[in-house]
Amino acid sequence: MIKIFGAIIIVILILGVILGVNLSSQKTSYRSFASPSFEPLDVRISNQTDNSLSISWLTKNKTVGFIAYGTTPELGQAYADDRDKDGRAERLTHYVTLKNLDPQTEIYFRISSGSEIFDQKGQPFLVKTAPTSGTTPEVSLPLAGSVSGADQDTLIFARVDSGSLISTYPNSGGRWVLPLNNSRTTDLKAYLKLGDTSQIALFAQTSNGTTQQKLILKKALEVVNLNIVPNATPEASFLATLTDLTLYESPATQITDPEDLNRDGQVNIFDRILKLRQLLK
Repeated sequence: MIKIFGAIIIVILILGVILGVNLSSQKTSYRSFASPSFEPLDVRISNQTDNSLSISWLTKNKTVGFIAYGTTPELGQAYADDRDKDGRAERLTHYVTLKNLDPQTEIYFRISSGSEIFDQKGQPFLVKTAPTSGTTPEVSLPLAGSVSGADQDTLIFARVDSGSLISTYPNSGGRWVLPLNNSRTTDLKAYLKLGDTSQIALFAQTSNGTTQQKLILKKALEVVNLNIVPNATPEASFLATLTDLTLYESPATQITDPEDLNRDGQVNIFDRILKLRQLLK
C-alpha cells in the first residue's frame, strides 16, 4: 500500500512538472543577471543631513538611472538624477538627492539602472537620515574651484578631518562649489568643528579619469583647481578616506525571480526538476 501511495505521489509530481512547463512557457522571460555595463558600482551615500541625502553610483556604460525609495520596504516614491533638469540623459556617473525627508528616519531604496532594478541581496538598500543636531553649523566659506577635463559625468567628493562624506558636481564650465557648513561628524549627531588646520581630502572622478588632492582648510578656501588625469587609478589609501562610509557591496545585486532556482534567467523545466528533487528529499 505504501509503495502504491508513493507511486501515486510521484505521478502527481510529474504531472505538476508538465503543468509547470506549460505555465512557464506563458511567462515573460527576464534576466536574472544584469549586463555588467549597467551594474551599479561604488554606491556612496553623502551629504547626509536631517532632511536630505545624496546617493551616487557608477556604471561601466552610459545609461539612465534613478532611485525608488520610501520609509518602508514597499518604497513608493522616486527621484531622477539631479542633473536631469532638462530631461533624462544617459551617463556613466549617477547622482540623486532625496529631499524633504524626516530627521533620524530609515530610508529604503532600490537603484534603477537602464531597464533593470538593483538591490542588496534581495532586500532594499537602507540608510538613515541624520538626527536634528543640537549644535550650530560652523560659519565657513565654501570650497570652490574648477576641474580641468571635466565632463557631464564628473563628480566631486570631499571629507574634512573625520567628518561625513560630502559631494557635488561641476557646472557645464567645470566650476564647482562645495559648502562645508553642513559637514557632520561620522555619527551624524553634530556639525563638524572646522579650523584653519582641518585636513581636507578631495577626489574628482569623470568618465575618463580621476584626480585627488589633500590640503588644509586655510589653503583650500582659495580657488582649488583640479586636473583630471586620464585613466588614472586613485591610490587605495587615499580612496579609503572617501569610501569607508560606503555602506554597500559593489556591485549591487539585481532582483531575481524566486522560482528561477538554477539562476539561468528563465523559469523553465529545469527549475521544476530542481523543485521536484527538493520535494522528494
